[in-house]
Amino acid sequence: MARRLRYAGITRIVASDLARARMTAEALAGETGVEVLFEPLLAERNFGDLRGRHYAEFDFDPMAPGYEPPNGESWEAFHERAALAWARVEKESAATGGSLAIVTHGLVCHSFALNHLLLEPPFINPERWGNTAVTEIERSAPWRVRLINCTRHLDALPELLDQLETPTRA
Repeated sequence: MARRLRYAGITRIVASDLARARMTAEALAGETGVEVLFEPLLAERNFGDLRGRHYAEFDFDPMAPGYEPPNGESWEAFHERAALAWARVEKESAATGGSLAIVTHGLVCHSFALNHLLLEPPFINPERWGNTAVTEIERSAPWRVRLINCTRHLDALPELLDQLETPTRA
């Protein structure tokens, strides 16, 4: 993903401070030379006592509407926090002269698409957002989506891994 966006004109990166997003943002910063600003509001939904457990362990759907995880965020609280994060995105977008990269998590992307982005056919809000997916939107309201949840850069991943594992010859 970082290589894909190397020449995208990114002049500002704002990222969740959680480990996976931090690592992705730092890789993007390495390719673009742009400093990362970390924003806790961009963190994934807090699942409280369920964190770190696998879906297979549950005999219920932790994503079900109305489900509130013990010591975690309700959907309402999560969407309220995501709205605050979106306000930060708008502020950062207005302050940058180039492209803004936001590095966050699937449910945050879902909330943004549900509540703040203009999705016109053929675009829909995906049920599941891919890891390191790229979404492109216009730089100002009405925040029209131009590309959503694209992971085609991962198609080259097996080839890149082979190159790393195969010693080069002098």
